[in-house]
Amino acid sequence: MKKIVALVLTVVLLAACAAVFAEEAETAKKIAGVWYANQAVIDGVAYDISQVPEQSIVEFNEDGTGYLYNKNDPDNKTNMAWTEMDGKILMQDEDSQTSMNVSIIEDEGETYLVIGDESTNYVLNRTPAEAVNFAKTVKAEKAEDFDGRYALTYLSGDGYTLPAEKALDDLATLGVKTTEISIDGGLVELFGNEPRAYVFSDEDGTLNMEVDERVNFMNVYIFKTEDGGLAINWMDLTFYADPVA
Repeated sequence: MKKIVALVLTVVLLAACAAVFAEEAETAKKIAGVWYANQAVIDGVAYDISQVPEQSIVEFNEDGTGYLYNKNDPDNKTNMAWTEMDGKILMQDEDSQTSMNVSIIEDEGETYLVIGDESTNYVLNRTPAEAVNFAKTVKAEKAEDFDGRYALTYLSGDGYTLPAEKALDDLATLGVKTTEISIDGGLVELFGNEPRAYVFSDEDGTLNMEVDERVNFMNVYIFKTEDGGLAINWMDLTFYADPVA
């Protein structure tokens, strides 16, 4: 009788182990491959990081190994290991020995990874986000070519490109008419909310606007773009804006 009980227990244990191995193999197939961190969620606030030069890329191998590296330095890889235990996936990089939780999210036929801890999580996709291509600037013939109202769409500078709603607390619009430029929203913190006079440059086809003492009277140069929008250059930053009705 004891032999029969021992045999039954052995069969049960082998079956349980086989189920665990099967589950781990299925997880390995789902997670294997290259993943791109397109979004960061910090203390509940989501940020688009798909266009930053240091965008993180994670590569999982089915054997529990993998690599971490940045988009702008793909040859400088850090080894990492991952494992599944009690239904949870953990990954740890070789350099810092930091452990992070990994979750596989399947939604409407798409698979995502969420990697992080209680305060910061990164959402990863199998494909990188498409690069943002901006319209070329053109030389305006006269100041009136700028007349209209424009809404900010992107902020670009120092290799970074961010949607305006992520870069500014409040979306901003600009109103341009023959004698002045009006500003509201998130740009008020930079340029103030008083209407600004400008000078039209016949040579460059740009509007040149002077801002106040808070930024040491740095000039703002505004270009028209070939799609009817604006490219606003200030120091090392460029704000892009589209026309609105």
